[in-house]
Amino acid sequence: MTFHGMSGTRLYRIYSGMKQRCYNPHAPQYSRYGGRGITVCPAWLGPEGFQHFYKWAMEHGYKDPLTIDRINSNQGYAPENCQWLTLSDNSSKAQREKSLRRWDGHGPHALPDMSKCSLFVQGLLKKGWRPAFASADQVLLKKGHQKITVPIKDEPKEKIKQLLSPIIK
Repeated sequence: MTFHGMSGTRLYRIYSGMKQRCYNPHAPQYSRYGGRGITVCPAWLGPEGFQHFYKWAMEHGYKDPLTIDRINSNQGYAPENCQWLTLSDNSSKAQREKSLRRWDGHGPHALPDMSKCSLFVQGLLKKGWRPAFASADQVLLKKGHQKITVPIKDEPKEKIKQLLSPIIK
């Protein structure tokens, strides 16, 4: 039973779908979410969970055509890991992630051993930046909503090739 009067809204359907994917083993997409350990943060669960989710959604730009997206697809639904995207942007992101080979067998967002990279990249890693994507000539590092692209040509070529060889086609 809901007391907030929003159970018929699109935002509530998004909220309910998020919980179903994570906690209902009979949900069609459970194996891609709850089945691999994706959860919903405690603040968004329980009797006042929707109110907390609603507040976060409104403060972070929710509009009806947008969809919820987990910034790091290997982590759960939480304020620090979610954003609102258009369906086409969300689909494009999913396709990019699907086309990437895994860094080390744990997904495209797992941290590879980049300790042998330049002092510049090492400094960014120490400050919380994480590798998100790579191509033959650049590495994309992310921290929250910030992004920086580091050309590989500025790195010692042999070292960077060795580090990135599992994902460069």
